[in-house]
Amino acid sequence: MQLPSASIQEGSKEKWHQYLLPSHPSFMVEDPLSICEEYESPVVSKWRLVTTLLLQKPITTVEILSDVISSLQPDCGFESLRAVLQSSVVGQETFFTSTLPSMLKTALRMPELFPTGKLQVLSPGEEASLLLTREQTACLLVHMFFCTLQPQEGNKYWVNFSIWYGSESPPVIAYLRTLLAYFSRLDSSGRPPCPGELITFHRRVLTHLPEWKSSDALLCQVIPSRALEPEASTEVVFSNKDVGFGVSGTQEEVKFGMSPEACVAVLVVPTLRDNETLVMEGFQKIGSHDGIGRNVKYVGLCTEQRNWSSRRLIAMDAMELDCEEATDPVLELREEVLLRELNKAYCGFAPFRGKPFSAIATGHWGCGAFGGHKYAKALIQVMAASESKTTLVFHDIQTNCMADSDFLEQFMHFHSHLSQSKVTVRMLFSALIAAGAKGKCLGLKDLDLLQQLKQILALG
Repeated sequence: MQLPSASIQEGSKEKWHQYLLPSHPSFMVEDPLSICEEYESPVVSKWRLVTTLLLQKPITTVEILSDVISSLQPDCGFESLRAVLQSSVVGQETFFTSTLPSMLKTALRMPELFPTGKLQVLSPGEEASLLLTREQTACLLVHMFFCTLQPQEGNKYWVNFSIWYGSESPPVIAYLRTLLAYFSRLDSSGRPPCPGELITFHRRVLTHLPEWKSSDALLCQVIPSRALEPEASTEVVFSNKDVGFGVSGTQEEVKFGMSPEACVAVLVVPTLRDNETLVMEGFQKIGSHDGIGRNVKYVGLCTEQRNWSSRRLIAMDAMELDCEEATDPVLELREEVLLRELNKAYCGFAPFRGKPFSAIATGHWGCGAFGGHKYAKALIQVMAASESKTTLVFHDIQTNCMADSDFLEQFMHFHSHLSQSKVTVRMLFSALIAAGAKGKCLGLKDLDLLQQLKQILALG
């Protein structure tokens, strides 16, 4: 049972800075299979179609569930979702007798929870915030689970969880188990814990950027860490410019997979520009994981005792550099590339709502698949944090693509040299440009960046 993609009734299409929900009265879809039998017209309201599909018969098995979802999301595979639901860990009987009925109650409350039938989209170039209650967020996540939401103008990629259901990527199992654990917390009326608490998406747009060539700011404090989990309430998400969840085990995908509430970002956050980042606040971490990359595994519910309302995630995208040049910092030290990365990092680290961040947990931003040079990227973040008057907690997590057991020791030793010598942001910026020019001139493929910087800055 498959239906064509939904469309918005001609003449009522909203501007793209709003996302229309299925409950919006102008949202009409075709009904060629006459699911809504009481209507003679082949076009019915999307909400009527959704409610009919969800309520026409009890959803008591994986087969019935997949049939309902396939009606809204054609060509959707279900191998991974079926495997998770049928596992003894999740408990298929508990899901269909307890969790899913609560999910349905949440889904059907959409007109009540969203009286206007639409969401504000955080449009490019406009600094703005979107506030949602946990109850509203739960409703949206349930609809993403049932695939009642489809891409609209401004959504470049997926806006529901169908990409997880049939994926063979190992991390997907961890993300699905976390998502089902999140839904299991809904009470009998479909409400999540602390339903009135707020979560926030804030698109930052900075037009006044530092003069890096003349900054006399001294370098910030850097606290080293090898912990898998962040050791600060503000965490950097090494995102793509199109922020959201996915099927592999990148740092961004793990952050979203373990914190399902953050996944709503795909609905309301179009592509980030070079002077933009996304600050997300109040998101609960539901799942705990072990490993990174394809080795991500779910290890149970998150047991951290913390005030989730104070948690901040800063999503910022690095430049995608040629992976074949990943060990060559010369490419990254071209002035236009260096300025782009400095400005992007500053857009994430700059004082927020008039106050500097007390500390920011980060790591190998833009490295790995994006081809960034670890030392260059670390120094860029130090410079941006210094200009922002904040402290960095630098997490050095070892991966196969970035194996370097000596990195943290070498970097901290170099940072100590810089600090003791009172090196400023301006001086380090000039030194990086000079090192890049020297490497290009000499044709050095594997430039020893730290050694070059020591010579240029005469650190001894």
